[in-house]
Amino acid sequence: MKIGFIAWNPFQIVQFANLFPLFINSDILIIDKGDNLQHFNKKWLNKFGIRFEYIRQSMISRIDGVYDAIFFQSPFPLMERITKTRLISLQYGLAKERHNYGEWRSLADMNLMYGPYSVKRVEHFSPSFSVGNPKFDNWTSYAGSQQRQLIFNRLKINKEKLVILYMPTWGELGSFDRLSHKLATLTTRYNIIVKMHHNNDSRFPAWKSNATKLGFGLIFDGAADQLELLSIADLVVSDFSGAIFDAIYAQVPVLLFQENTEEKIGVQKFDCTSLEFARRDEIGYVCNNLEDFEQSVIEALNMSHSLVRQADLLRTDLFQETPTSLSCSAEIHAKTTSLLNNEIPALSASQMYVRESVRSLRTIQKELRAANKKLTKRRRFLIF
Repeated sequence: MKIGFIAWNPFQIVQFANLFPLFINSDILIIDKGDNLQHFNKKWLNKFGIRFEYIRQSMISRIDGVYDAIFFQSPFPLMERITKTRLISLQYGLAKERHNYGEWRSLADMNLMYGPYSVKRVEHFSPSFSVGNPKFDNWTSYAGSQQRQLIFNRLKINKEKLVILYMPTWGELGSFDRLSHKLATLTTRYNIIVKMHHNNDSRFPAWKSNATKLGFGLIFDGAADQLELLSIADLVVSDFSGAIFDAIYAQVPVLLFQENTEEKIGVQKFDCTSLEFARRDEIGYVCNNLEDFEQSVIEALNMSHSLVRQADLLRTDLFQETPTSLSCSAEIHAKTTSLLNNEIPALSASQMYVRESVRSLRTIQKELRAANKKLTKRRRFLIF
């Protein structure tokens, strides 16, 4: 089978990485969105041992029929025109449910999700299955004490201090601008690791220099090895980021900093029914005010074991555990083979109606954006 993997940032490639060895005849298709290509380099891409090519947005529809199947994580330009190649959506996160479980899932011929919780939210769009999170296929190789010591040594981390891994979400919904100064004051007591959301790398690149100025010495971008950092963390601090759920899977206690939540409704499609807020009391320790943050860190660390147990039921609902003899990636390969052999049920009539409506809507939206762009140019011409 010939497989394509759609990506436009390094984070997405990292999410796919464990699948590459199983799909030998495959390509990474990097969508050229302009300034995003500066975040890729050939040496980094070559380490994955898979062909890659850059593709302009306007040319995406030309790959239809070239591949047997295309994997994607988020909706991409002109995907509504793909009708010959099978589209497979692979879940990449659990936060911001309005986006993650949106109507774009109807364009996938198959949705491969982390666990039963997510399957229930998309199965009305198209055939959906729990396969676990392939990113964690080799988690056990990180979690051993010997490997952890190697990571401590390589990163030159003070073993006498506990490790706090800070993984905020991006933009206005993120807490970096609000929380970073307070975290910086704790670097004398703890090893503070800052691992940024991949969207901040491209949209707010100044975060890295700002973190350096504040005195953080352990700074990682969105494509860094998250499993490595989770394996040495004593506590994960976050806000509304999907990284929360990676911590839950890795059984690392979580401290949520969720200040002024009501003001954030609508930002990045966030609302209070989304998992990262609605079930926050199961996820971890919650801090609502900056003034309480330092004490919240102390209390979360003191009750770390109970916080992990507190999240156990949620963890079971969110993640499909595969037998030790079968990795998540192998399960994904098996499901892909079944799809291409027409062993997966076809879309029902109602699912097809939704797909047709979403395709039409995406086409109309594109035409409207093009028309508005022309109108704006004409107005500027008339003004000058």
